[in-house]
Amino acid sequence: MTLDRVRAHEGSFVGAPQEQIFQALDFAMQLDEAWPWVKDVLLTIAPQMVQAGYQDGWAPYLVRGIELAETRGDVRTTAELQLNLGWLLQMRGDFDGADAWYAKSLAAFERFGDDNGAGRALSRQSFVACMCNEYERAQALAEHALSLFAPDDPERAAALNAVGRVAFYRGEFGDAQRAFEQALSLREEQGDLDNVARNLRDIGNVFVALHRFDEAMTNFERARRILRSARCSREEAYLLNNMGNVFCELHRFGDALRCYAEALHMHMEWQDELGVAVETFNLGYARHMMGDVDLAKPHFIAALRLWRRLGNLYMQAESLRYLGDVYATREQSRRARAAYCHAHILLRTLEPTSAVEELRKVLTGSLAGLT
Repeated sequence: MTLDRVRAHEGSFVGAPQEQIFQALDFAMQLDEAWPWVKDVLLTIAPQMVQAGYQDGWAPYLVRGIELAETRGDVRTTAELQLNLGWLLQMRGDFDGADAWYAKSLAAFERFGDDNGAGRALSRQSFVACMCNEYERAQALAEHALSLFAPDDPERAAALNAVGRVAFYRGEFGDAQRAFEQALSLREEQGDLDNVARNLRDIGNVFVALHRFDEAMTNFERARRILRSARCSREEAYLLNNMGNVFCELHRFGDALRCYAEALHMHMEWQDELGVAVETFNLGYARHMMGDVDLAKPHFIAALRLWRRLGNLYMQAESLRYLGDVYATREQSRRARAAYCHAHILLRTLEPTSAVEELRKVLTGSLAGLT
C-alpha cells in the first residue's frame, strides 16, 4: 500500500492492507534513510486509527517511532506520536496510560515552543481527568488549553469542548451549553462535519439533562444524518446510546434496548472498552426499569467489572446502586446492604458534585428502606 493510498484510506485498517503497512514499517524502521517515510506514515495513519478502527498492533510501532524520533532530536514528531499513542490508549480505556503519554507530549510541545500542540495535549488530558472524576484538574487543564489557542485557531473548539464537558459533569448545564455552542459555531465555520455532529450530540445531552427531550432528539437526528453520510459508525454508536437515554426517559424501554444493543455491537467491533461499559450498564438499566431484574443483574455485574478496569469510581457506585436494588427486590437484604455500603465508600473519594450528592442521598434512602 503506497503512502498516498494510506492517506486516502477510509474505514478500518484491518486485514491485508494493515499487514502490508506493518511489514513495510518493520523493514523501513531499520534504515536511517527511510526515516522520512516512516515518520510520514505514522503521522498519517495515527489519527486515522481512532477514527477508522484502532488496533492493538499499532501501539508498538508508535512506541518505536517515538524512540526513533527522540534519537534524531525530532521533538515535534516525538510530541505528535506521543499524543497519538495517548489517544490510542484512551480509546482502549487505559486512562492512566493515556494521561502519562499526554503529559510527555505536553512537555515535548512546550520544549519545542508549540502552543497549538500543547493546547491539544491539555484538551486530551482534560477529557481523561473527566472520565476519572477529577473535575477540578479537568477544569484547570481545559482553561489552560483554551488560553493557548488564538481566537482563529481551529483547535480552540476542542478546548471549548473540554470546558463544556467539565461543566456538564458538574451539573452546570447552562455553562456547558454555552461552551458547546461556541465550539459548534467554530466547527461549522471550519466545515468540520464530524465534529459538528459531536457537538450536536453534546448539546443534545445537555437538553436531555434539562428534560428538553424534543430539542435533544432534533440534535441527535441531525447529528446521525451527518455521521451516516460520513460512514462514521464509531461515533454513531455513541449517538445511539444518547437516543436510547431519551427513550428511557420517555419510558419507551423497548426502543431504548434496541439502541443500546446496536451501539454495543458497534463498540465491540471497534474494541472501544469505554463504549462497551456504557452500553452494558445501560442495557441493565433498561431491563431494570422494565421490571426484568433477573435479566438486569448480569448486566450490572458485568458493568461493575468494566468500570473497575476503567477506574471510573462514580460509575462503579452507580452499578453497585442498581445491583443493590436487584438484591433488594429479591429480598436478599444482606447482599443489597453490602452493595449500597460499598457504593457509599466509593463516593467518599469523589468531588461532591450534584450528581455525587444525589446518588449519596439515593443510597442513604435505599439503606434505610432495607429490613
